[in-house]
Amino acid sequence: MPTNTNPILEWQAAMKVDYERSTTWYIRAGILCLLMIVYGILTSAWSLAIVFALCPGLYFLVRNQPHPLHTIRIYENGIEWDGQLQSWNEFNEFWILQGKGYYELHVGNPKKFKRDLVVLTGNADPHQIRDVMSAYLPQTTKHRERPIDALTRFLKL
Repeated sequence: MPTNTNPILEWQAAMKVDYERSTTWYIRAGILCLLMIVYGILTSAWSLAIVFALCPGLYFLVRNQPHPLHTIRIYENGIEWDGQLQSWNEFNEFWILQGKGYYELHVGNPKKFKRDLVVLTGNADPHQIRDVMSAYLPQTTKHRERPIDALTRFLKL
């Protein structure tokens, strides 16, 4: 538990952006799935056909749910994510990326097999987050959006 029970900064936000998808997007995705199913059947790649036959159903099960909100609290001795406090020495840097209509906070983890902490800033002021985080971790400007994240954003997945 934090030594100081009052957080310096606290906000709630989702991990990912909820993208608005048009009717055209759904039609294109459906056509792509149908083409892949037909290709899988014609080439006897049954597993490919089955996967693309299941994709639309799985997509609607998973993606039609709004992203849950997470609570982030910054204390003098660490950052708390949904009630789990991680001390500052577990991280080595932070950066804030700006997207179209949102800001995303990344807290870098130096361990090779441990993921960075990534969360939207929600309605919290990103400049205030930057000021508070700078007291505990160095800010870096060398990081850009990862190619897989850019592709996910472009395809609205």
